Amino acid sequence: EFRRVLFRSVFGMSSQIPASSQSANTPLLQQSMPAGVAVVPTQPMAQPVAQPMMPPQPMAQPVAQPMPMPQPMMPPQPMAPPMMPASYPDPYEYLMRYNCVRVIENINLWETFTAFNSGRKYAIFLVNSEDDEIPNNQQPLMNAVEESNCCERQMCGSHRNFNMNIFGPDNNVMVTMNRPFTCQIFCLNTPEMHILDANGQSCGYVKNIFHCFNHNFSIVDDTGAECMTIESTCCQPGEWCFLPFGACSEIVYNVVNNRTNTVGCIKRKWDSWARQLFTNADTFTITFPPQSNVHERLLLLAATFLINVMYFEHRQRDNHSSSSSGFDMSFDD
Repeated sequence: EFRRVLFRSVFGMSSQIPASSQSANTPLLQQSMPAGVAVVPTQPMAQPVAQPMMPPQPMAQPVAQPMPMPQPMMPPQPMAPPMMPASYPDPYEYLMRYNCVRVIENINLWETFTAFNSGRKYAIFLVNSEDDEIPNNQQPLMNAVEESNCCERQMCGSHRNFNMNIFGPDNNVMVTMNRPFTCQIFCLNTPEMHILDANGQSCGYVKNIFHCFNHNFSIVDDTGAECMTIESTCCQPGEWCFLPFGACSEIVYNVVNNRTNTVGCIKRKWDSWARQLFTNADTFTITFPPQSNVHERLLLLAATFLINVMYFEHRQRDNHSSSSSGFDMSFDD
């Protein structure tokens, strides 16, 4: 009865559990314990619950990327020529911006070592003043190339007929200057140079004026009116002196603009010993009269070419002397 009460209090088990089953289920240790000792039955150990095994997941197969199709080999393309600029600077606009230009005659080695008279070539640079130096990397604004007959150059010398073509930055002819053949006898047949623009329209002409001692020129515009005059005296030290400094290093041709009453000049400068003694290549600086227009500036450029051909082309042969236009009656050769 005691055991029944104990089991009922501990386990809450119903009293209908038969004693035989109770006694049969009692462990041997409890049956051997004396009466009055409470025996706490051991709790059965909980069995771990086996988790259901997850089926193995199939390994993901790498997705094969499609192989790029080989591109057909293209035949090598010829190299394209360099692109030319869409537009070139307007040389007339730049000519109006600057007060001076430097005209440098190219050296011809064949002419230096022989008596063969070749055509003249010039490079025209922009400068701010007559004393400015030209940087080595500066490109000329324009180039002038003489077009003449070889026989005339050898036989007629400075009296020959020739065209001086002025090329712009795009290598197109901007201005053509024509110097007709003349055989000057005192005041007769004095040299002239006519200027035509790219359309063949006359811009005027430059005419040498007879004088016994001085070098004078008259510049006439396209209307036939005299717009400028050029005067130079033969008493300048540079006419007969060889020293490369002071007044001996330059010959000045004074320019007067009759339209604006302003003055400028064309100055032939000493360049270097080797250039002056062994070649007949010259350097000129043109200072434009203020407010002169583009046609007047082109006429001064033509006057510079005419001055060089008349007085300085055969400087090496004539011992650096510039002959007077009044007494030059015979052919140079």
